[in-house]
Amino acid sequence: MFFCKDQHANVTADNPSIPFTEIGKILGAQWQQMNEKDKKPYIKRSEVDKKRYEKELKRCKLK
Repeated sequence: MFFCKDQHANVTADNPSIPFTEIGKILGAQWQQMNEKDKKPYIKRSEVDKKRYEKELKRCKLK
């Protein structure tokens, strides 16, 4: 999710006339071609965000 959010504007700028579904396919292909070292910051951000989500979910359930 973070990778797509970061790269969406670049893909859209490079391909202004393609539909949204094609943008997703391009982003998915880019992600698959990345090595683990390049993916690591995005995976780390995702893990941090998941912990934040779980904490907020627990807090909401207590109310």
